[in-house]
Amino acid sequence: MTFIKPKDPIIAQLLFELGNINAINYDVKSGLEVYLVAKEYGYTSDLIDKRIEYFEKLQSKAEFKNSKEKAKRKVSSNAHFILIGFTISILLLIIFSIYIYKKNKNQSSLS
Repeated sequence: MTFIKPKDPIIAQLLFELGNINAINYDVKSGLEVYLVAKEYGYTSDLIDKRIEYFEKLQSKAEFKNSKEKAKRKVSSNAHFILIGFTISILLLIIFSIYIYKKNKNQSSLS
């Protein structure tokens, strides 16, 4: 493509097909990028416009779902740390209570 400038119908067709392959086999985002280059090289059809529109919607849904799941994992991770902190606090309180109880018991038996 370095030697072939835009508005070449053969390269445009090849890019469209490559966009199809990328969207199906890899990810929608790379397919969209190739579709846009295909349009730059002169590929025009209702089909590419429909696919770009469809894949843009699909990509935005995936990004929304990923951000939602990332936020959910963050909340879950925070809850996990809070639970660990709470458990450690309870254990320390129990150990401290046992220590105080034994200390008081030893002092009362000495008297």
